[in-house]
Amino acid sequence: MQLFRYAASSAASERNFSTHGYIHSKLRNRLAPERLETRAYFLQREEYQH
Repeated sequence: MQLFRYAASSAASERNFSTHGYIHSKLRNRLAPERLETRAYFLQREEYQH
């Protein structure tokens, strides 16, 4: 049984992890997960447009 056919690119996941780390820092550790996801989405969207 083969589970994964294609190798996943780590660039997108690393970028996503980095963005989450930037937003959810020691100073902002009380940020709700829903707000974290929303902020990460808009921050990454802004980066792609520029």
